[in-house]
Parts: sequence; structure tokens; C-alpha cells
Amino acid sequence: MLGHKINGDGNKPVDGIFAEWSWDGHTLRVRNDRYGFYPLFYFCVGQEICISASIPALLEQGAPREINRPGLAVFARIGFFVGEDTAFEHIHALPPGATLEWVDGVLRVTGGYLFQKAQDLSRDEAIDRYVSLFKQSIRRRAPLCNDFALTLSGGRDSRHILLELCELGCPPKFCVTVENFPPYPDESATASFLAATVNVKHVVVKQRSRFASEVAKNHVTSFCSDEHAWMVALASYLKGKVHCLYDGIGGDVLSAGLFLNRERLDLFESGRLEDLAGVLMRDFGSMNNLNEAVLELFLTRDSYAKLKPDLATEHLTTELKKHVDQPNPVSSFFFWNRTRREIALSPYGVFASTGTALSPYLDCDLFDFLSSLRSSFFLDHTFHTDTIARGYPKFAEIPYEKDQAAKTVSSHNRIFCGEFLYYLLTCIPKRQHLVRLDYLVPRLAYCLATSEYKPYWPSLPIGLYLYQLGLAIQG
Repeated sequence: MLGHKINGDGNKPVDGIFAEWSWDGHTLRVRNDRYGFYPLFYFCVGQEICISASIPALLEQGAPREINRPGLAVFARIGFFVGEDTAFEHIHALPPGATLEWVDGVLRVTGGYLFQKAQDLSRDEAIDRYVSLFKQSIRRRAPLCNDFALTLSGGRDSRHILLELCELGCPPKFCVTVENFPPYPDESATASFLAATVNVKHVVVKQRSRFASEVAKNHVTSFCSDEHAWMVALASYLKGKVHCLYDGIGGDVLSAGLFLNRERLDLFESGRLEDLAGVLMRDFGSMNNLNEAVLELFLTRDSYAKLKPDLATEHLTTELKKHVDQPNPVSSFFFWNRTRREIALSPYGVFASTGTALSPYLDCDLFDFLSSLRSSFFLDHTFHTDTIARGYPKFAEIPYEKDQAAKTVSSHNRIFCGEFLYYLLTCIPKRQHLVRLDYLVPRLAYCLATSEYKPYWPSLPIGLYLYQLGLAIQG
């Protein structure tokens, strides 16, 4: 078994985040948690099956390397996979709440999303219920000793956890914040102020090479994420220091309306799902400065033809359809896809060897409640803020980290370009069939030589991802 279980009481299901399997020489049985957050991948070809928490490990065991054209077409434009997709056609993620059985070469897989019926509550009633259920979730995950850490940001999710742990009389051994890579704002000052207010030690971890972190991240997340490079240094720091850590995964999407806005909700409610797919690809592409023209230049002609935008739109639209009838369809889509398939790869991928990661927002009762609330509760993005203020009024005046305009740091980007260029020039094999090196190498050299080529810098990490993936496909 990987991860952790929290045994249910009475009629409650087994909670926690885990994946487990057994093999008796005749039957292979695999199960996971109700959300499918612990990453587990498998391939089944002919009379052979293999499962692992690591796609690189599956490739080493002989997994077929053909690319998953629709899945990768979506990933290249929004930065995460949907459903059970991976970059490889024959390698699949285990669905949520899955039972996989393989008997005498016959495979059967069940599982799927947990959908809720809408509840009719007032906003005040909903906030009171949130306060109560969150307290219950922390009690269910109360540590036996204080040999645990809390990753603390300047936002709401980790603050809520810290304040409740302190109120319960179980403060963490220390809180820890890792510096962001430029151009993202540094949240350590806000986190330090909060930790000092509740008299908990706070540690700030310095960053190391962005390039080396990206390379490591792509492998440890099984080529399933364009995020988490900044967490690599934190995972390295924490290893061996604690046995447990708390993570705020899910709090933003479930209770703060992350990615929810009027445009996306209107497109969902009017059934214009192809248009919504286009909006998502536009918006997420702009975050990385990776518009369609840049993507077409990055990829070889053959690769781009296999990953054409129409294929991505069709595949993404199929996934969006599954969430239409949910009380909060936008958040449902992002929870079961981005949060499950990408964000979970931080506590249960990057930090897998660090210690047990406890996720209070994924408590069964709390999740069922929050996912039953209508979109209208979250459109103004104040629901979680008001909940924390009501639950812990003494700390309501402590400010949160404010969004800041991104600032380009030329020296940081040039270092990345230099390391990337050196990697390409010394990598064996030098050639692969996914990325156009004749396009990438000259522009890296130009970025290294001048600070005038700023529009290209934000897309370099996805260029590195595609290059590494190309090497993995090539074998």
C-alpha cells in the first residue's frame, strides 16, 4: 500500500489518499482512494500487465511508447491531462475509487467521479457548516505527536489548516515556505508573519537551479504536469526532517472559486462546450505565453499534425460534458482533472518520499458538502476568506498575499537558457522526433545573449518538457 488510510466509522467509507494492490499468482487486485489522488499508472497489453506509481518505471519494464494523441494535444495547450490520460497511448491513470482486477489475462476496471446533488442553503448556513466540517476533518487527521510540518503560503488553504491545528493544541513542529521562481511573487513574508503570530517556527527554503528542478520534476511527476518545479527544493529540504506534513490541496477549487468566472460558467450553463474548450486553451496557453503559433514552431511538422488543435478541442469537450449537471460545473471539471491529475502530483509525487501527506480538504464529509454547493457561492471568491474570518476572528485582520503583476527577471531567464542550451548540446542522443531543435537551439542562444527576446522566456519550461518527453518516447 502507498499513501495512507483513515478508517471510516459506522457507514463512512475508508478515507485518506492511497493506492494498494495484491497478487496471489492468479488474480491481481488494485484499489485506490475515492478521489484517485494517489497517482497509479498501468498498462495491459496481451497477457502482460504492469502497475506503478511511476510512468518512467513502466517504460523501463517495456510499456509501449506510442503517444496518446488526443491526451497530449490537450496537455500541450492547458498543461494537465484529463480523465485517465497520460502522454502514452497504452499507459493509463487509475480512475477515482477504482477497482482493477486482472484474472487470467482478462482486465476489468471500474471507478469514476463522485458527483453530488445541489444543496439549498443560505450563505451563512453554508459558512457555519464549513467551519464545523473543517474542524472535524482536522480532528480525524490529528497527529499523534508534533513531528510534522505544514507547507505555509500567503493564501487561505494552508492558513486555515494552521489556525485549526493551533486551536486544537497540535501546532506543527515548524512551518515551511519555499521561495518562488521569478517572476512569481515571494510569499514568505506573509507566511512568516502568520507563523510568528501563532508562535510557530517558520523556515524559508531557498531555490536552486530552475532548470535542474524542471528536469527532475518532469520525471517525478511522470510527464503529467507543467507545474511543481518550485517544490523540488522543498521536498529535498524536508526529507528526513519530519514523518508527516499537511497539504492544502483542493481548498482553492472547492471553496475559493479558483478558475471560476462568469464567462466559463455561462458557457457551461448554455451548453456551449466547444467554445468553453477553446476559452480554456486560450487562457491556459496565455499563462505560459504558449499560443498556437509558438506551439507549432516548437513541434516538428509531423508531431504538430498529430497534436492538432481540433483534436484537443474535441477531446476536451468530451471531458467537459461529464460535468454539465454538477452544482458547480467549472469547479467539478477542475477538481477531477487539474487538481486530481496535476496538483496531486505535488504531495503524492514530488513529496512521496518525504513523509505522509495529509489533505484535510479531501475529508469525505467536507468534500461531499463543498462539492454540493452551487456556483453562486463562489463567484465573488470570498467564501473561503469569510469562513476563516468567522472560524478564527482573532486572526481575521492578518492580510493575505496579494496578486502581483509578473516581473521579468532577465538574469534568471538567461541562466535557464544557458543550462538548457548546454543540456541540448551535450545530451545523447541529440536528435529526437517531437521538438524542432533547429528552431529551439538558435533561440536559446539568442535568449542567452540578449534580454530583448522576452516573449520567448515563459514558454521555455514547456519546451524542456516536450524535449524530455521526446527522449522518453524514443526510448
